[in-house]
Amino acid sequence: MKEAILEGEVIALGKSGNPLPFQHLMRRFRRVYEIGKMIEEIPVDLYLFDVLYVDGQDLIEFHTVNRREKLRTRRETFL
Repeated sequence: MKEAILEGEVIALGKSGNPLPFQHLMRRFRRVYEIGKMIEEIPVDLYLFDVLYVDGQDLIEFHTVNRREKLRTRRETFL
């Protein structure tokens, strides 16, 4: 794979692995000091939920179920 357009978001995770409110994620951005500490305190994860284009193939007209299946089967390729 050379090109892809994906939809997703970065989410902050709590100690239990559950998503935290958006404000927690914002505490990690624009940091100048204690970056390492914030990485440990507020881990993040990339949550991909749609694929719109892959290697010259426009998938927008495909049914959502088909796009999500393509995303699921090729997830490692996109990361």
